[in-house]
Amino acid sequence: MIGVDKKSVYSIREVARLLRVSYGTIDKAAREKKISHYRLGGKRVCSGEDVQMFLDRSRVCSVNEENSVTA
Repeated sequence: MIGVDKKSVYSIREVARLLRVSYGTIDKAAREKKISHYRLGGKRVCSGEDVQMFLDRSRVCSVNEENSVTA
């Protein structure tokens, strides 16, 4: 599990580091409005809650989880 503090605020670079993906991946997600963010003084930042919601929306269920939902 990734340790996201929902009360913290993260820069785009910090989100990338936290999720262990490239800066470009998170930058693109922000530009495409796939991850919610704020503009503060020309910088984009995400709340911890925004990061967690992005992770939840990005989650892919396993075959076993999909079968248990439809059963």
